[in-house]
Amino acid sequence: MATVPPKLGRSAAASWLLAGLLGAGLCLGLWVIYLFDPTHHHFYPICQFHRLTGWYCPGCGMTRALYALLHGQWLTACHDNILLVVAPPAALARALWWYPRRQQHRFLPNRWFWSLVFLTLTFGVVRNLPQLTCLAPAP
Repeated sequence: MATVPPKLGRSAAASWLLAGLLGAGLCLGLWVIYLFDPTHHHFYPICQFHRLTGWYCPGCGMTRALYALLHGQWLTACHDNILLVVAPPAALARALWWYPRRQQHRFLPNRWFWSLVFLTLTFGVVRNLPQLTCLAPAP
């Protein structure tokens, strides 16, 4: 009879190390965006979808919106990419609601994921309509 090998689990120390490295990388990225304005420094990546099609993807303007948020300019951030301003607080609220239910083995439903996908794709289409140019980022 074959024996089943033990599961290789991640130790608590490795989990904390990974979380620390991810947090440090996030802080470094935010620090770079805070210091260097995307409208004046051109080392930030260019949206290839916009370059090829001329349409704005759901992510177009996110770097400028994040720069504006880090400097407390809420209206500018909303104009550059409102999805970046609205989605993180909504996702945080959803995560805080979901976390206690995770302890009861109620997993995050697929409809939440597909709702986010639908919302993002809809935003990508709507911001390219000629009637709603207010959702397009500033050139």
